[in-house]
Amino acid sequence: MFLRYDYGKKGNLERYGQVEPLVYDLSRVTSPVYIYYSDNDPISTTQDIYWLSGQLGNLKGYYRISDPLFNHWDFLWSTRVNEYLNDHLIAQLP
Repeated sequence: MFLRYDYGKKGNLERYGQVEPLVYDLSRVTSPVYIYYSDNDPISTTQDIYWLSGQLGNLKGYYRISDPLFNHWDFLWSTRVNEYLNDHLIAQLP
């Protein structure tokens, strides 16, 4: 679940009118979304990816990177990021 910023109970009451931060309604996302994920990601698990894909309003696809050494940080730092992500992502552009 994606929540707005948590200002604490008092701050949330002042800003949101309730003690808990508001939930973002991801079904209202209208821009096309492609999810890229890896099996070896300690931060965003496969279960998280499947949950997210069910919440988004305009999911166009999700793509699994099956390299067992590719993880969360490799989306930024891997020398193979072009092969696994960038080239595929660019091909999706109109």
